Amino acid sequence: MCHQLQAIVEAGTSRFSADDSRGLIAANVTGYLASLSSLSFAISFALHDAAALRPLIIGNLLSAICTAATPLFHRLGRTAAAVWLTSIFFLSLAYFTSLLGRETGVILNLMGTPAVAFAILGLHRARLVFLLTAAGAALILVCWLQFPDTSIRIHNLDRFTRQIFMTTILSILAILFVVNYYAFSLAEQAQARTEELLRAIMPGEIVDRLKRQPGTTIAQRHADVQVLLGDLVGFTELSNQLGPERIVTLLDEVFRAFDELASRYRVEKIKTIGDAYLAVCGLPSPHASPADSITALAIEMHAAVRDISQRTELDIQLRIGIARGAVTAGVVGSSKYFYDVWGPAVNLAARLQTAASPGQTLISDELKAGLIRCYHFQGCQQLNLKGFGCVDAWAVAHSQATAEPPPET
Repeated sequence: MCHQLQAIVEAGTSRFSADDSRGLIAANVTGYLASLSSLSFAISFALHDAAALRPLIIGNLLSAICTAATPLFHRLGRTAAAVWLTSIFFLSLAYFTSLLGRETGVILNLMGTPAVAFAILGLHRARLVFLLTAAGAALILVCWLQFPDTSIRIHNLDRFTRQIFMTTILSILAILFVVNYYAFSLAEQAQARTEELLRAIMPGEIVDRLKRQPGTTIAQRHADVQVLLGDLVGFTELSNQLGPERIVTLLDEVFRAFDELASRYRVEKIKTIGDAYLAVCGLPSPHASPADSITALAIEMHAAVRDISQRTELDIQLRIGIARGAVTAGVVGSSKYFYDVWGPAVNLAARLQTAASPGQTLISDELKAGLIRCYHFQGCQQLNLKGFGCVDAWAVAHSQATAEPPPET
């Protein structure tokens, strides 16, 4: 039942962008509510005096059909839906006012034109919204001056007029409430999706700061951060072998596995660069045992790659370098934000990753000194790294079960 209702509400909107789709859905909701309102008036008139009020009954039935047909005009675009609906409202309400007179207040339904037009067209078409609003206001004034009295004979006119007036007010308030509620709900859903996307590409604390202080520069220096850089071995050859679609599918599977592991160990993914994976531990929030968590993550990442390699029957291996030291972290860009880190620890992790053998993790001497749990190592290597000179690096023994500490909770 819910799926059927959703299909009716979203009729004719599937091929449009998210923004246009929201406006067209608002048009559908408005059209359906207006159709129900017209049907309720037709039934009320038929019960009161079907013979005398026949023109009103027929007019409301035609109005109900036309407003319910709003999705059929979506193929012409978002503007067509708004123009179609407002045209039906203008014609039908002017016609009903000519028969019932201004005292019934039927023409006051047009006071909802701005809200409905904005819900359908949005702020980007504010000029058209203004024109439709001005046309609605002018029509209210013209009908108020031209049709002061009813033109049909109605039994118990005063009571009927009061009834129509109250029904009209309740009807327009109900339509305005539902349309605006639905429009704001769609806007909140879109905002929630945007925030979810932001939180997927940068830390939650940074997203909160951007929301509180939009446009401000966010840059922080962190004195002690653990940095991991992983890179797939032979990615270029693998790309040529698999082709674009299969390599993207493979990367998606690998990085999804890495993301899940990073979340488990409370390590912050910074970005992917081609086939490389950059993550840090200890920023923007402190971590109780950052060196252990990021080392355990590296071990798990190698295990995940081995598993994917066996399942896909592809020769996939990973090189990882992990360093410890000072970094600067901040948000770059104004229209397309991204969160990044710079500093000696990032550069050292990159050098260690390049020096590592396929399937190997090299960690800096500083990182090893910060380890709390027991890990096994394959020995110390003295490397001459560009920009750092002679550096002691340790190869983590991934095969040792003791090298995998449990994730923090």
